Amino acid sequence: MSINIMQKRNYINLLLIFFYITILFFPSQIFADADPSYVPPKDNFFTGTVIDIEKTDSVQTLDITLKNSDIITAFIEPYLGTFFFPKVDIGDTVTVHESEFNYYKFTVIDHFRLPRLGILIIIFLFVSLLLLGKKGVLSLFNIALIGLFIFSITIPLIVNGYNAIIIGTATGLFILITSIFLSHGINQNSLISLFSGFISLFLALCVNIFVIPFLFFQGTGTEEGLILAVSSLGSINLGNLLVASFIIGISGILDDVTIIQTIGVEKIAELNKGKSQKELFRLGMEYGREHIVSMVNTLFIIYTAILLPTIIFYLHGTENKIPFWVQMNSEPIVLEFARSIIGSMILMLAVPITTYIATIKYGKK
Repeated sequence: MSINIMQKRNYINLLLIFFYITILFFPSQIFADADPSYVPPKDNFFTGTVIDIEKTDSVQTLDITLKNSDIITAFIEPYLGTFFFPKVDIGDTVTVHESEFNYYKFTVIDHFRLPRLGILIIIFLFVSLLLLGKKGVLSLFNIALIGLFIFSITIPLIVNGYNAIIIGTATGLFILITSIFLSHGINQNSLISLFSGFISLFLALCVNIFVIPFLFFQGTGTEEGLILAVSSLGSINLGNLLVASFIIGISGILDDVTIIQTIGVEKIAELNKGKSQKELFRLGMEYGREHIVSMVNTLFIIYTAILLPTIIFYLHGTENKIPFWVQMNSEPIVLEFARSIIGSMILMLAVPITTYIATIKYGKK
């Protein structure tokens, strides 16, 4: 009995040795494709109009007519982990994903929004040109230029492994330069505003570099950050990316604060000729406080509004009885509060910086 077992083991070992030798010396024959010319099918995306809907508890079946008048049957599944379906009605134009590897060949992934977004952009362009005239044209050109810079330079450099803080800072400086010069021209006020903006942006950079590790931000507190961390772009430093995103965001607001404060000091100097730099600084700060209070309020309200769905989810959307302080301690909520606090602080610092530089120019020596 034991001899038979030993013989079987020897046969198995011989087969394994033969298998390993075959793989080692003839790998191409073992792993070669049956058809070398085979090309895996590609995913296709297209749009169509919903003409019929059939609903069940687990899936919705849609008949969709395409541009070439073909009719296909596509499916919509509920949101992950829920029983809620995306709202789609007959007559809606939707985007469809065709894949040979999915359970359903055709799946509806979203509404087709681009045409309606185009209408909104046209309305915005019309209002801008009507009310702002030449200034509106320059402003629109500036927006297009900044968008082109971010999508063609900033994002590709970060994706390719360059330091996000350095790229974000360079982008913030570019935004300041183009926003100020295109919107207000190249003059003394623009130069004062630009120099003040540079100093304020540097302070924002220093504060953010300190705050990110101080509050243990890892960049994975949001759904987008978490997806980015586990994707093929997971090598990107999410902490640095947070700093870069804040620097880019605050640069647009600094343009507004510094130029308005500079012009305000100039007008105060014209109305109070002969005032010393110290007196002009005091008057400029009184003007700046009124302006900055409204800016800080606006900034806080904007960040709170952006955070509203997250706050509702964390405070009222969980079934577990998690304490309030634990909910408020979560990274997404603390992150938005930190952004609001840092942004407000940088705006407040920008006012005395700009006022001081402007009084050197317009005040009596």
